Amino acid sequence: MQFEIYSIQLQGKQPSEEQMKTFESLSNIISLNPEVKEFLEAEMRFLTLWQDIFKIITDTIGIDLNPNL
Repeated sequence: MQFEIYSIQLQGKQPSEEQMKTFESLSNIISLNPEVKEFLEAEMRFLTLWQDIFKIITDTIGIDLNPNL
């Protein structure tokens, strides 16, 4: 679900209200397990780092992967 929402956002679109509600509901359930919550938070930090690195590389070599944004 998280990847689906991320993919939609990369396309310059907004996830539907239903998708966001589903994601929030799943997030609330997952947050009840501290180990799973910690893992997912680490994954989010890694994805942010990866996005930053990817942007730096594409900007440096002059590639615009999403000309619609």
